Amino acid sequence: MLRYVGFAGLAAVFLTTGTPATTAAQVKVSSVFVGGGANIPVGDFSDGFKTGWMGAAGLTVSIGDKGVFAFAEGLYGQNSSESTIAEKAKLYGGGGALGYRFGESSKPGVYVYGSAGALVIDVGASETQFSYGGGAGVDIPISPKAAIWIEGRLLATKDITMVPIMAGISISTGGD
Repeated sequence: MLRYVGFAGLAAVFLTTGTPATTAAQVKVSSVFVGGGANIPVGDFSDGFKTGWMGAAGLTVSIGDKGVFAFAEGLYGQNSSESTIAEKAKLYGGGGALGYRFGESSKPGVYVYGSAGALVIDVGASETQFSYGGGAGVDIPISPKAAIWIEGRLLATKDITMVPIMAGISISTGGD
């Protein structure tokens, strides 16, 4: 378990600090976010569990001024069981991501990212696993300091795969 948490921590540090060529002046916390939505199990995970919910909260860091960003987030969700194995699957963890946003930040835009982290899967007994995935979404500014977003992502471990579809709000910290 500590191996996965350590890897996720190192990945988050690397993603939020960039490469050695990136100066501290180019890396800025640009927003905090919160959101949630449906968590759709796929593959073997869908054999025993129904669509559930997932929530996320974190912070985004702008890297330079060309649309590159990183984020760190925490996740929590639940999926009800269709079997007698357990009443529900509880999923929680965190990680980091590196992505790119197309377009000007003051206008609606599309973004893509890849992520890595650690996810605890609790189905009666809990197990921490390395998680990986990616996603794409749209964000729409609703004021100079806030934007709403909607995204689809793929989140997987060695044992389960899911497709969270989430929406939320980002609040600017003035760092962009």
